[in-house]
Amino acid sequence: LGEVLQASAGSYATAVEEPTVIVVGTTGAGKSNLANFLLGQYDAFKSTASKESVTTKAADARGNWFGNVTKGIVRLVDTPGLGDTKGSQESVDQWNSAIRYLMSFVRRADVVLLVENNAQRFTAEQRTILKKLRMSFGRHFWKNLAVWCTRWRKSYDRLDDERAWYLERFAEIEAEVRQEQEGGKGLEASFDQIVLFGADLQPAMLDSAARKRQFWYSPDLAELTLSQMVDVDYSLHQRGVDDFRDVEQIQAAGIEQGSLDMEWVKANLHGYFQLEELRKHAGEVAQPLDLDLN
Repeated sequence: LGEVLQASAGSYATAVEEPTVIVVGTTGAGKSNLANFLLGQYDAFKSTASKESVTTKAADARGNWFGNVTKGIVRLVDTPGLGDTKGSQESVDQWNSAIRYLMSFVRRADVVLLVENNAQRFTAEQRTILKKLRMSFGRHFWKNLAVWCTRWRKSYDRLDDERAWYLERFAEIEAEVRQEQEGGKGLEASFDQIVLFGADLQPAMLDSAARKRQFWYSPDLAELTLSQMVDVDYSLHQRGVDDFRDVEQIQAAGIEQGSLDMEWVKANLHGYFQLEELRKHAGEVAQPLDLDLN
């Protein structure tokens, strides 16, 4: 385990700027849980899996990626969910308020991260959110959009197909907006820079006490920080292990099963490398999205 962590630690460069990530999505999609993982904090944002939103206005927080000072600082903005049980009008009012907050206080975004529940693929509420953002911030909005699929348990070979499906939906929204605002004329938008991520992130894994209780039989694993868990998964992924359920693939990569509790990895770290991929993507965005249009 020590060798895996040492190998992965040398592959990262410390971020020199503070990227801003705005998290959007429907109620219950996992926005706040993902934001907590990105900060490495169990309760930075209130999180629930229910259809009633606990985020009723935009919430703003700064912290180190995954709680690790060597990985740089990130600013996260969590927005209200759309489509909760409180009623459509209240939900829309909350979102209009969030748009005003983004314009007045956030002002720029490196990444607008659409969080999608992979079990409920691209609902009408998600379309409404994206259409509001596109109409508010213009066609350049698409260049800063990324998608995160929660509850992702599929092979990562399927991400490209999933991305292609989403790009078709985004093109439909863009066509609608251009027709409504420009009569179908104007410059076409580009979707080439949109990136798709996916993972199944269990909230309990953010709580060190819960990890120690669950993995008491394996002290090395129980003592891992979130950042170290991300490093382990990223290191194994770099070695060609894309599916931890495939024992033959693990062995072919030259990883001794005795060096890691592979049952633990298969059950709990599937997709954690995607957190690091998102961190890198946020730090490489060429042009932040201007939210201050006054």
